[in-house]
Amino acid sequence: MIAALRSWFVRHPMVGDAIIAALLSPFLLGSTTALHEQGPEWPYLLWGAAYLLPLLVRRTHPEWAALGLIPAHLVQLAVTGQPTPANVTVPIVLHAVAARTEPRRARLWLLVAAVASVTAGVDWSLTRGHEYPTTIVANALGCFAVCAAAWFMGRLRAERRRTELAVQRRAAGEERARIAREMHDVVAHSLSVIVVQADGGAYLARLHGQDATTLETVAATARTALAETRRLVGVLRDGADGPATLEPEASLESIPDLVAATRATGLPVTYAERGDPATHRPLGAGAELAAHRIVQESLTNVLRHGGPDATADVTLTHSPQGLRIAVVNTGRRSTPDGRGHGLIGMQERVAAYDGDLVAGPRPDGFEVIATLPAEESHP
Repeated sequence: MIAALRSWFVRHPMVGDAIIAALLSPFLLGSTTALHEQGPEWPYLLWGAAYLLPLLVRRTHPEWAALGLIPAHLVQLAVTGQPTPANVTVPIVLHAVAARTEPRRARLWLLVAAVASVTAGVDWSLTRGHEYPTTIVANALGCFAVCAAAWFMGRLRAERRRTELAVQRRAAGEERARIAREMHDVVAHSLSVIVVQADGGAYLARLHGQDATTLETVAATARTALAETRRLVGVLRDGADGPATLEPEASLESIPDLVAATRATGLPVTYAERGDPATHRPLGAGAELAAHRIVQESLTNVLRHGGPDATADVTLTHSPQGLRIAVVNTGRRSTPDGRGHGLIGMQERVAAYDGDLVAGPRPDGFEVIATLPAEESHP
């Protein structure tokens, strides 16, 4: 229950941010309206809302959230020159910026926060009549320390995600190597024995004038399986140490060819690509390979489960946050129940790049929706 709820909030970050903003709204709006003395009150409410709105996008658009806080704090310096409870939004947003942007841009925002916090600390000290240099310096350093602590906690979170991803990849490589050894030592050896025995039996059958067709078929099938097993062992071993080189690496550019190949089997497939890839940072070779495999597995599921009247729609949508993949099966027969190895594999691929995957039945079929964030979102 708790894990499912957490997973839902991970897939819908703005909902969680909206709840946090709602909980803080009495304090933030109250801190601005409390300064209202005469005249209309709505400008102070708008001022308070200027602190709240950036919180709604702090995880989806952290840099936009940081920019959104600047006007509110400039108004604060002009109106009161005093700290208010609304200033708590600065470390909250700065933490998100540090955790979800690339290191170079995160350091730039730390510099902006340092200049702004020191300036605010000095201004608040002078406004309160503190003219002693030690008091001014202490207030300025205190403001900067709060911002620096939030920033460093955000970077630690980003580094932890990076470490977890590296550990996952290492564990996956070790598992691939183990499977390769098992396949080589057990499966390949057993198939070799079958080939030898089948060839020997076929030879004896022909020697005694009997039909050896069945044994020859067994031998040929075993040879094919042995060749495929050796190829898979090579792929697994290459994948444990680096990218396999047996064939060109799949990417976003290869998806139209994949769709065309699926269409050639007789399945009606439509393909559309929306948005410009230049609107987001590069996904990286690994994420592009994951996107290709997700489309491949989804189309395979349509062929298996869609029925004779099945069709499929593949849509790639580029946005500043990254790539969204949608594969919709409009067939009306049975659909996967979500527990197959294919769907589990897709979820693992997406999770490796801090993305999300939602797969489930529709009234007329099945759909797979995957999102892969741009590189700056998975350091």
